[in-house]
Amino acid sequence: MNKTFEAREFLSKSKTNLAKNRFSSKKESIDFVERLYILGASQIIVTGIRSFVSDDDMSCDELIVYLPTDKEKRKAIFDIYNKELVTDGNEVGKDEDQREIKFWWD
Repeated sequence: MNKTFEAREFLSKSKTNLAKNRFSSKKESIDFVERLYILGASQIIVTGIRSFVSDDDMSCDELIVYLPTDKEKRKAIFDIYNKELVTDGNEVGKDEDQREIKFWWD
C-alpha cells in the first residue's frame, strides 16, 4: 500500500495507530509524534501502511521525519531516533545534514 499521511492527520482517524509492536496505545503514538514536533520536526509523514481495513482503520510501521536546520533541535530528534535504533538492535544514526530520517519498526 503506497498511501501516505501527515502523522497528526493519520492519528486523528478513529482506529489508526503507529506500529502496534512498538506503541501500546494510540495515546502513546500521539505523544511520540507530538514530542517530535515540539522538538522541531517540520513535518512527519506516515508511510509503510501495514494493516489496512479502511481509511479510518490502519496501522503503519514507518515515519519519515523532516528535520529542522537548528543543530540543537536536530540533536534532540536524533537522540530519540538513536534510542529507537538501539532498542531494535541497530547501530546509531549520524547527523549528516540530511533533510529527513526514517523511523521504522518491524
